[in-house]
Amino acid sequence: MLEQENRAEIDAPLHSDIRMLGDALGWAIQKHEGIGVFDIVEQLRRSCKRLREIAETLAREQPGVSTLRANQLQDEIAILDREITHIVYDCDLETAIAVIRAFTVYFHLVNTAEQHHRTRRRLVYESNSMSSTQRGSLAALIALCRSEGLDAADMQQLLNRLSIELVFTAHPTEATRRTLITKSRQVNKLLEAHDFKAQMTRRQYAAWQHELESAVTLLWRTDAVRSIRLHPLDEVRMGIYYLDEVLYNAVPELYADLEQLLSTYYPGDPLEAPPFLRLGSWIGGDQDGNPAVSSQTLLEALHLQRTHVLKHYRSSIEALAQEYTQSLKYCSITPVLRESLQRDAGCMADYDRELGSQTAQEPYRRKLSFIWKRLEAILSSPREAAQRQGMPAEHNIAYKHAGELLADLELVRESLIADGEQNVAQGELAKLIRRVQVFGFHFATLDVRQHSERHAAAITELLRVSGFCQNYSSLDEIERMQILEKLLRDPRVLPYSDLDLSTQTWHVLNTFHAIRQAREEFGEQAIRCYIISMTRSLSDLLEVQFFCKELGIVALPIVPLFETIEDLRLCATFMERAFVHPDYQRQLKACQYQQQVMLGYSDSSKDGGILTSAWEIYQAQRQLAALGLRHSIAITIFHGRGGAIGRGGGPIYEAILASHPTSLMSSQRNGQLSWIDCRQTPMHAIGA
Repeated sequence: MLEQENRAEIDAPLHSDIRMLGDALGWAIQKHEGIGVFDIVEQLRRSCKRLREIAETLAREQPGVSTLRANQLQDEIAILDREITHIVYDCDLETAIAVIRAFTVYFHLVNTAEQHHRTRRRLVYESNSMSSTQRGSLAALIALCRSEGLDAADMQQLLNRLSIELVFTAHPTEATRRTLITKSRQVNKLLEAHDFKAQMTRRQYAAWQHELESAVTLLWRTDAVRSIRLHPLDEVRMGIYYLDEVLYNAVPELYADLEQLLSTYYPGDPLEAPPFLRLGSWIGGDQDGNPAVSSQTLLEALHLQRTHVLKHYRSSIEALAQEYTQSLKYCSITPVLRESLQRDAGCMADYDRELGSQTAQEPYRRKLSFIWKRLEAILSSPREAAQRQGMPAEHNIAYKHAGELLADLELVRESLIADGEQNVAQGELAKLIRRVQVFGFHFATLDVRQHSERHAAAITELLRVSGFCQNYSSLDEIERMQILEKLLRDPRVLPYSDLDLSTQTWHVLNTFHAIRQAREEFGEQAIRCYIISMTRSLSDLLEVQFFCKELGIVALPIVPLFETIEDLRLCATFMERAFVHPDYQRQLKACQYQQQVMLGYSDSSKDGGILTSAWEIYQAQRQLAALGLRHSIAITIFHGRGGAIGRGGGPIYEAILASHPTSLMSSQRNGQLSWIDCRQTPMHAIGA
């Protein structure tokens, strides 16, 4: 009972927010749909609420409830059920649609209020002088490590080994319209302001109330369903929206929180948080999930992501240049930074003159201006980029990779620290360095996925047309393996460019050509794995290895996806056969003896049910961890989870705790099928 009272007290602000939003929605419905629709919605809401309360009472009082009391509650449930059914059946189509929309918008507002309440609870914990920490928070994690006896050396070793990747998997049917997300963010900001209602004047509160009513009314009158079909690039832009609006700011905040906690719990020990967090995406690369995704989509997605992240960097650099106005009269810089400025001035003489003599006396502003210009060169037109390829190296000012930008930013930071400006160095510059470490020039790594049958069909046609094998698809596994081994060990490549092939086969070949082009243009980090859906046999892996060999792609991780219950049970046996196969051993060596394995939550849940799926995934993790130890291969487990419970959805914190202990020695990837969890609040803004 005491726990329930505490819960009620904790959630009181949430219930207040929900009532306030519900009132605003009710006002909008009455104004624009009429009192009739509003009354039906209210009758249904009250009846369903009462139905839930009775069911909870009945469950709470059993088994001590008397027969008379139980019968009374059951009778009331039956009456309410008939009332609800009668109301629904009496609605005409137009009214029914309006009622459905009302509850859809209502629950959308409830979700917004719950997300805001999570952030509010986190702030309560952070501002509380008590020693308690919020379960599932970074503070609780570091406090636990400290209480368990991890000293500074142990903690640094743990941080150095830590690797977490969060992956957006393409799922357009679950993508909320950006318009609705923007309006939800507006409502969230209004809820934040309402927490400080006591500090508002009467006029300010009236203005706030008017703004809330307007926001909810506009949400009510906005179509939640797209009237046109999404194209792949629309999905790409949707993913970039979250990178732009949420993660670009949340990632450095996450690291800053971690560094602050490390200094609090390990005072006097200079612990360093390495860039253990990486972001990935299937949006633009998932060809199995969306047949409209092509090789061109892949390249366009990477171009869009790079353009967005570089524009972010340039804006940050411009802001820093306006802030860092130190004059050589009153500051000193390191010799390394001075030499760097001389090199930049030699390569960008015209731009250096354009900066003027005043900037020449402001070394940090000058260096940041040169960095800004070099980033601009990356964003230049394709014609200008092609012209730069023929320039001498000293005149091609564009950064070749993110490491060069990072080195320049580190020069600035080291010079500031050497001159006693630690506070300045740990401000916005440190945030920018974190962003470059995590996002690079690609923003998020792009994964490519295709069904195993598409590879087999492409190889079948390719070998038939080239005269190598008449019907590869009709062969059994042993015969297929013999063909693939011959192809992989032959240094020659098939003359596929001269062959008359189907559109489907060219689709596969062009995809691998685009992968090679992308890794050359954007760096190997731009595409870090190729995922094979419905992996069933070793030949599925070698087929992809064959395409990589034909197109000249080296060290591209090949990731089998195990999706059914049977596949999960056999995945460790399957991977062991791959690990001892001579041709796949060459693949492992090229990938520095690292192997990703993806475990499918959605299809395994459909195949065997949620409980069976969870158990078999747990067992698969245990077996894969033991396999990696036996063969000295670092196995990264890619969890294809997120969204609804049937897709493995739920808090990542709980999912990690539910993993087999030995599997946590490996790296972890978490694929999020739903973006809603991180659309409004930082990734770490969760909790009770």
